[in-house]
Amino acid sequence: MSVPTIDTTRWLRIGFLGDGLFKVILAVVYTAAVASISTALDVNAWLIFATAGLLLLSGAAEIAFAVRGAAPSHTKYLVGYDSGWIVVTVIVVAMMSSGGALWFGYQAITSAVLAIAFAIGAARADRASGAT
Repeated sequence: MSVPTIDTTRWLRIGFLGDGLFKVILAVVYTAAVASISTALDVNAWLIFATAGLLLLSGAAEIAFAVRGAAPSHTKYLVGYDSGWIVVTVIVVAMMSSGGALWFGYQAITSAVLAIAFAIGAARADRASGAT
């Protein structure tokens, strides 16, 4: 009797791809709604644009990583990003007035870190597969 196995690489690719697409869509929404967000959260428009750009870069790097070969070693980056995002969101909600810049700043900085991690991971996957 054979035991069915789960193709974890396939599910990792789907997860990384979905998360990357979410970041790209969120970047588009931030850009499209910058005036409303800026007013509602009292955040400078440049910070929202910077965050959107870095989210877009992070999402694109994550999508490239998913396409080239998602590795379990990179899951920790997403767990760290999402955990930090939750903590910062709770802090911002508790502040209820001046936390918008902190929230967008967190997303901007950590998106840049994620973009670098996934770009390196995608490059390593390319080298491992012999792609040029």
